[in-house]
Amino acid sequence: MPPPMDQKSSGTEDITGRRGGPQRFYDRIAVIYDAWMRLNAWFRGIDEDRQRRKLLHRMDLESSERFLEVACGTGSNLVHAADSMSEGALAVGVDLSDEMLGRALEKMRIRGKQIALVQARASALPFREHAYDRVLNFGGLRVLPDIERALSEVLRVARENAWIALGDAWESEIDDDLWRYMGRLISDRKSESGPNAFLPESARQVHRERIWGGQMLLLRFRNTQTMKELIMD
Repeated sequence: MPPPMDQKSSGTEDITGRRGGPQRFYDRIAVIYDAWMRLNAWFRGIDEDRQRRKLLHRMDLESSERFLEVACGTGSNLVHAADSMSEGALAVGVDLSDEMLGRALEKMRIRGKQIALVQARASALPFREHAYDRVLNFGGLRVLPDIERALSEVLRVARENAWIALGDAWESEIDDDLWRYMGRLISDRKSESGPNAFLPESARQVHRERIWGGQMLLLRFRNTQTMKELIMD
């Protein structure tokens, strides 16, 4: 099943031109990214695969028809997502870095997973409106050049009542010098306002919890037009 593309927008403008910021950074580290993540998890006593499965379990993928991960990287979450989804459901990954997507494609082939991979900017997703019932951005939100526009795109492609999950190492919430340093290598903008500042007015049933051994803060909410309700997990 092909992803629900918007024929009016390719989502790839300027991607193959001058590479800067996050794109250049992730292109360069793609070859070592998975090893670095596993080493970081081992050093902190974290079972990486278990943490990813736990993250995706929060999104109730068993009942999902279309799942989108924005900034999917090397596809580690997508592999577990495909394991959880029913036959005939669609999993799609989007990333700016073609080197990271190349690693993701290799991983999909080895694991025998049918997952659509698309190179695009988070701020210009090339999909139709209301196309996905689950949308995830994990570990890449705070380094985006335009967070507000990216979140606007997430809401545009999400169906009404869709589950949306945002996870990252926010400086105002996470006391972890290594993750702060890595974030500043990619972007010179500090993320001190915290994730709650980016919650849309349409968010409801908001769940807030620390995951990944306390390094990451996960916000999970439904995309509706009703008043939001904050639930502390």
